[in-house]
Formats: sequence, C-alpha cells, structure tokens
Amino acid sequence: MNYKRRTDENEWVPIPEQWLTTYHGDEWDDLAQAIIVQAAEDYRKTLKWLKKYPKNRRLLQSKRECESFFRSDWFTVLTKADPDRILDRIRKEMDI
Repeated sequence: MNYKRRTDENEWVPIPEQWLTTYHGDEWDDLAQAIIVQAAEDYRKTLKWLKKYPKNRRLLQSKRECESFFRSDWFTVLTKADPDRILDRIRKEMDI
C-alpha cells in the first residue's frame, strides 16, 4: 500500500515505511493517559460552571457522564487508578 499524509501546504507526500512498522508500547500508555487527563479537565470545567449555574440540565448531565466514565469498564482498561480518589481530588480542587 502506498500510504500518504497531507502537509500544511495541502500537498500529498509519502509516509516513510518505518513510521508504519514501528510500534512503541509507551504510545498507547500516553494515549490512555491523555484520555483520562481530558476527562478530568472536562469534569473540572463542568464543576466550575455548575457553581455558577447549579440547576443547568446540560451541566448536570455532563457531570453525570464524566462520573460515569470514571466508574466505567473502559476507565479500568485505561488505568488501574482509583476513580473515586480522582473524582474526590478534583472536587477538593474545586471546593465542592
């Protein structure tokens, strides 16, 4: 197969073969960590807005979704961290 990627100049260029065959296990760990960090940021932002608008249905739904993610099977696939400890720590940071 001839793989290609797009550059900033909207040109198509071939991807070097070694990019396609090189695997680093750390890359998957980095991705898992990035997913968790993003979920934590989403939770922080939601809690911040809930302080201002505590009865907003969308914010309450977002809060439930974030908490659900941290307690999900998917979360346990990504990490062995204690989800309740993470949620508690974020709540303490946000004074909730």
